[in-house]
Amino acid sequence: MTKQKGITVVSPLYGDRKITDRMVFSVLHQFVSKDNPYKINLVLVNDYIEKPDEYDYYLSDEFKQFYDPDFITITLIKNKEHKYQGESREIGFMAGKYDYFLLLDCDDMLAPNCCDRYLDIINKFYENEKGKLACVYGYLYGFDTNGYEQKIVGESIWVQSRCYSRKFIVKHGIHFPTGLHSKQGEDYPFIND
Repeated sequence: MTKQKGITVVSPLYGDRKITDRMVFSVLHQFVSKDNPYKINLVLVNDYIEKPDEYDYYLSDEFKQFYDPDFITITLIKNKEHKYQGESREIGFMAGKYDYFLLLDCDDMLAPNCCDRYLDIINKFYENEKGKLACVYGYLYGFDTNGYEQKIVGESIWVQSRCYSRKFIVKHGIHFPTGLHSKQGEDYPFIND
């Protein structure tokens, strides 16, 4: 198995940029060690069809001053009709550059070492086990916009607590349900598949 050199972070977007900026910057400011450099592909799926250009700023030359484009690429996908959270996530991870991906709500943030920790675990597994890895749970912290801290240690039911292999998901036909637009619970069918 080859060492994983990058990770995709997927976020479906809906709402004003003042909400999504914190999430985007938490991805852009991920710790990247000089000894273990890796790349991040941030895939933003715009489901805010009432304002289809709301997030174009993230692709602007002006915005590129906030990150190193040698290590981070930003992809923006615009839904033409509401796909809601689950289906937008799936659109995002299928478009991602790297096999392993994280799912992140637009009003949440990643801890600064999140991507580094996941890739370290994945690469150590491949070095030691030479097997196939479907997903990884990590001892990481995420923060939502209400300021709650959630310890993600594997018992979390939310999809954000895991780093997934797209190859595994595709091979086993795992999908988010389409058209489900509840604020909570759209994760259950995906996790239970």
